[in-house]
Amino acid sequence: VPRLVNLSNVGKLGKMMKAVQPGMMAYVPKQCPAFSILMNSKWGNIVFYRGQSYHPHLMGEFYANMVTKKDDNGIFDISSVVNNQEIHVNFHVMCRALQLSPELFPQTCSNIYELFKFNQTEFEKFISFFCGEVVPTGLSVADCGIPFKHFLPEYQQLAMIIRANILPKPDNDQYFDFADLKVMYQLVTNKVEFNIIYVLILHMFLAYQLDFMPYGLLLTAVFELYSIPMPRGHANRIDYCNVEKIVVPKVCLLYTSDAADDSLRV
Repeated sequence: VPRLVNLSNVGKLGKMMKAVQPGMMAYVPKQCPAFSILMNSKWGNIVFYRGQSYHPHLMGEFYANMVTKKDDNGIFDISSVVNNQEIHVNFHVMCRALQLSPELFPQTCSNIYELFKFNQTEFEKFISFFCGEVVPTGLSVADCGIPFKHFLPEYQQLAMIIRANILPKPDNDQYFDFADLKVMYQLVTNKVEFNIIYVLILHMFLAYQLDFMPYGLLLTAVFELYSIPMPRGHANRIDYCNVEKIVVPKVCLLYTSDAADDSLRV
């Protein structure tokens, strides 16, 4: 149980502690396209974690004590108290925690959910690209999500890693919506317009709003940076996951107005 939390957030913390998402210790064989895509983008340290432990009680303190503010440019800065120590999470802190040079990510810090407005033509292009087939008539609507099982195998691997370690969600995590697809498309085509480090920070704030706690393995790196004690007896451990082995046979896209099956969420 967290030792010291903002009392006004105790009820919220109870909900969040039931929705802990540590992330994935992803293993991707080097010959797989997903490995090359992630390494070429310089995202290796972001998605392939160094340690296998996360600390739910420290995560609880971090999220329950979270305070966010925006600078003059509207960029989020997070502060919190963990183990009675004040910590800050911003672009430069995250780069240090992940052992990445800030120069690798020159893109502007921006909210991708405001930046990536729904565009039907783009949406159909993304679906066709990742699913390898023509988009059925009537599928491309703004509130549609495409399950991983419709993606080609190499993109299923990538989608699972992105969902676990980059764009976590509290529910419907098997579905990729327009923003998710655009993030993955820019990654695959090596034309990333957004700052991935800032996306992580943004999602911490969104998680607080939605009462769940993602990035357990990532936060371990942040706590290490601040030299916060992390007793092994209080740690949870994540085994490696070979994403190549959890890919399912691709399911063809099928859309009917009656939604006869639930293979697509429309």
